[in-house]
Amino acid sequence: IATSWRSPALFIHADDDRNVRFSQTVDLLQRLRAQKVELEEITIVDDTHHFMRYENQKRVNAAIAGYLEKKLKPVM
Repeated sequence: IATSWRSPALFIHADDDRNVRFSQTVDLLQRLRAQKVELEEITIVDDTHHFMRYENQKRVNAAIAGYLEKKLKPVM
């Protein structure tokens, strides 16, 4: 899948995720960077797959909203 990836992407992953290995995201990011795919990444330290800490969930929500505004809002 990484070889055909072209769209920009935002990756948000907690480093204590027990559902998806953090190393899988690191690997995918390296592959996409090698292909010059436009991407941003945020690592949530000491939290799980579901962002159990309220402050982390707020940070994730704000990051997603900001990313979508930046990528989808028309340039004036």
